[in-house]
Amino acid sequence: MNSSPESSRDFPLSRAVAVFFSHLSPRVIGGAFLISLAIRLNYAQWGTGDLVAPVVILCAWPFIEWMIHVYLLHGEPIRMLGKVRYLYSSKIHQEHHLNPDDYHNSFINLPLILFGFLNYLIVSTIVGILAGTSVALTTMTTLLLFGLFYEWMHFLIHTPYKPKSSWYRKRWRYHRLHHFKNENYWMGVSMYFGDRVLGTMPNPGKVETSPTCRTLEGLYS
Repeated sequence: MNSSPESSRDFPLSRAVAVFFSHLSPRVIGGAFLISLAIRLNYAQWGTGDLVAPVVILCAWPFIEWMIHVYLLHGEPIRMLGKVRYLYSSKIHQEHHLNPDDYHNSFINLPLILFGFLNYLIVSTIVGILAGTSVALTTMTTLLLFGLFYEWMHFLIHTPYKPKSSWYRKRWRYHRLHHFKNENYWMGVSMYFGDRVLGTMPNPGKVETSPTCRTLEGLYS
């Protein structure tokens, strides 16, 4: 947790980059991306599928972010054998909501990184069976790049760095609304098309401020 508030003047983009790569998940995901990219370039067989795969992932990514946020990070507890079982990912996310200004606590931890890698591997393997090794490698590389971009955007939004572009300003505003206005809306982070399609991007002026957006008490009580 930050010992004292930081101003945007004390947190330029250069410092944001340095702090970002001082944490585990950017280094692990970034390293995996570079390794995957090197393998893909070394394989050196290209086809139409290598263009199609990134486009499909780009179209799917807003919905992937939405589903992860809704069902894994805000997932309701499961009742099993008479006991309430909480998703590990949801409990970790609760800590993030309790103190959203602590940007050091905005990163995916190692168990969730490994879970993400496993899913990337499954998807890439299925693509490999259907379309061949080259497209599978392109798929894995693209997924890792999007994962790293997600981590960067989520981290930056929680830092004192202030938006400089209208594109970033929108993402900054929507995610801050999720944390400080109502936790049931604005589920995207780097992309918000999923929210627009699935009905979780209302007019902020018509949304009541939730008393549980910091504590998530409706989920954990």
